[in-house]
Amino acid sequence: MSEARRIIVAVHGIGDQVEFSTIQAVVRQFCKCYHQPATVSIGRLDSDIRSAQGSLVLAPPLDPSLPINAAFTEVYWADIAREVETKGFRLEDARHWARTVIERLRLHQANGPAISEKDFELTKLVLQEMINAISVSEFFMTVFKHAGAYKPLLENALTNYLGDVQLVAEFREIRERILARFDEAMNAALEFDPGAEIHIIAHSEGTVVSFLGLLRALKDGGAAPSWVDRVRTFITLGSPIDKHLVLWPELWTEFEKPTPWRARPEAIPEPIRWANYYDLGDPVGFKLDTARTWLGDIACRAFDFPATSDYGFARSYFPGKAHVDYWTDQELFEHMIQTVIAPQPNKPKPAPPATDRLAAVSARVLPYVLAFLPLLAGVYMLYDALNTAMGYDETGKTLVVNSFLVALLLGGTTVWSRTTRLSRQRTPQLLAFGAYLLVTALFVYFMPPGAKENIGLPLKIFGVDNPNLATFLLSLVIAASGLVFPKTYSLKPMLGTGFFVVLCVLGAILMTDKAESSIGPVVATSVYFVCLWWLSAIVFDLSFVWHAYIRSNRAMDRLHQFYVARRKRG
Repeated sequence: MSEARRIIVAVHGIGDQVEFSTIQAVVRQFCKCYHQPATVSIGRLDSDIRSAQGSLVLAPPLDPSLPINAAFTEVYWADIAREVETKGFRLEDARHWARTVIERLRLHQANGPAISEKDFELTKLVLQEMINAISVSEFFMTVFKHAGAYKPLLENALTNYLGDVQLVAEFREIRERILARFDEAMNAALEFDPGAEIHIIAHSEGTVVSFLGLLRALKDGGAAPSWVDRVRTFITLGSPIDKHLVLWPELWTEFEKPTPWRARPEAIPEPIRWANYYDLGDPVGFKLDTARTWLGDIACRAFDFPATSDYGFARSYFPGKAHVDYWTDQELFEHMIQTVIAPQPNKPKPAPPATDRLAAVSARVLPYVLAFLPLLAGVYMLYDALNTAMGYDETGKTLVVNSFLVALLLGGTTVWSRTTRLSRQRTPQLLAFGAYLLVTALFVYFMPPGAKENIGLPLKIFGVDNPNLATFLLSLVIAASGLVFPKTYSLKPMLGTGFFVVLCVLGAILMTDKAESSIGPVVATSVYFVCLWWLSAIVFDLSFVWHAYIRSNRAMDRLHQFYVARRKRG
């Protein structure tokens, strides 16, 4: 037995994880907090934690010197998940499985809806767009020469991330193995130093594993010594616990029966302090209102988790990446260490992680810029191929500007059509329609007359000779086609109509002027163009949904309302 007054236990989350990399990230942050060089390698962690010692204790002068007596260890469970996923035949395809999630929610609210049918349909539409994004990405990877190198990577990433959630939430045998691994690590920490405080730092799906492990240990009211008696803090980073409470209530039923919760030992009478950190740019983690409510509902007072212990901020420059940025966020760890794990009585506590204003702006603007770029690339390719085939003299700056104006018009059309589909609120719908009118006006004002004349050619047979009016009507037809069909058709009506309009314009131009070279490249690039437009529209959909429902917390607030309504119904 060794002695360490604090044992830090790290629990990783979803996706591919290298053993000991999680605890290495934690050790580095402790070193930075105390202004020490971060010299601990994975090899050193492997040697110490795998040995009979069971944990890493920093030992100066070869190691950094920390002012607190601490040891470090981790709960590594990724190998269990990968073992199942590499077999392939046990896991349901991630995209198929994702479709069942919303239907599971519908089933759980059978007696009186807490969520309207329109909300269900909108959620299904959003989920379908996410699945479509994956399909389109795979299509491009198949088309391009390096498809064989990239496609497996995408499929593996999808399986590893959603597959981990599927395994923990629905595969009882695998979940029990993972929980056994958690309990084994915690017992090893207790054996290493029975008198030490234990502090758990868990990330992503690892927070669900840790919470289940803690609840099981707390549920045992026996007198035998337990590691849970030494747990002082439970720190969650980017936690999806609330989603699991709502979508998989069967995970928690064993704790909802009358349970003799384990009493805290006299030496540590205070409950486990719970601190939750979440970035508004994280699609997985949010504030944990439902977890707090659920603990009250089951009369579990083992945790001290007031609303003030939910720390939200915006510090990541790009949505999604925020979920993996917690381990490298020095300001977050300084607050965690000096306020939660090892507060120093005579020193002022650091402020919670603050929002980075530049990151907050970037996270709002950058996704829409990225959504526009594929459309711009597709328009430029098609415009350039048409100019070459017809022998037009639009080159250089003129070609770029005209392509930009056409892409802007199509982008505004897409924004109006898709926003009306994805939102039931009048304000964003009106703003989208205003954006459509604005880009139409910019197109009419700046686009050269000859180019507008060519675009309006298909409507001349209907007596529409004004190129400005013709352009407006064609864009209106494209936008309207995305509105009149059922939502289950998703982007197909808008893109199909748009592709038909493009072919009509190309056909009218080719019938009016004689091509000077082969039109084969025009036909080929028109296919690439519509695919890039499709990708652009999907990225816009995901960005809009992100800001309207996820980043704003509206989706989680609605799930919390659903949980409360379900509990009231009993």
